[in-house]
Amino acid sequence: MISVSNISVSFAHKELFRDISLTIDRRDRIALVGKNGAGKTTLIKVIAGLAEPTSGRVVRSSDCRMGYLPQQMGHAKDKSVLEEALTVFSYLEELHKRMDIITMELSGRDDFESESYKRLMVELNEVTDRLRILSSDNPRGNAEKILTGLGFKQDELDRPSRTFSEGWNMRIELAKLLLSRPDILLLDEPTNHLDIESLRWLEQYLETYPGALLVISHDRTFLDTVTNRTIEISLNR
Repeated sequence: MISVSNISVSFAHKELFRDISLTIDRRDRIALVGKNGAGKTTLIKVIAGLAEPTSGRVVRSSDCRMGYLPQQMGHAKDKSVLEEALTVFSYLEELHKRMDIITMELSGRDDFESESYKRLMVELNEVTDRLRILSSDNPRGNAEKILTGLGFKQDELDRPSRTFSEGWNMRIELAKLLLSRPDILLLDEPTNHLDIESLRWLEQYLETYPGALLVISHDRTFLDTVTNRTIEISLNR
């Protein structure tokens, strides 16, 4: 799904790391480890497409959906905990509209072997698969299940998210990411704000997650539980 070839990153003429290559395939479980400052977060941002390498390249499958959880984040806090989690489903209507547009365009064409027709078919399949995954479930029930798994009490789900600490809001973002079910989860220190019970729940959830994982964490027990392959980054290497 993702191929990283000989990427290097430098800031202000200082090399952070160089010539890193790796592949991420479906169901891979990869731990990304190294000392602070070695470039783990930068590497995961490059893989996510949120940062550009100084050299080298990253190739992503056209049908690969990535979900990235950074160490720090923010979202509008005027919604309740549950309402904020459910925003991940807000684009279902847009997906339906896009599917209708593609279907209408394809119905009026007969150039079945053209590249543009094939591209539309690929996009239609992607949109259809995405809708199938997200529409076949009970969004509210799944959101409640994941939020309570991450430590929220049932009577807290209707409270405004602004009344919770940054750590608890991180749990909301993690819940949204899990609800979106991307092909690859890119998690940067996901256990930082979790208590023991929530950590154990997340371990169990990730053990059966159908997609790939790339995880940064200082919790070696967590990494041993949810990953089976380790990549270590050393400063300037």
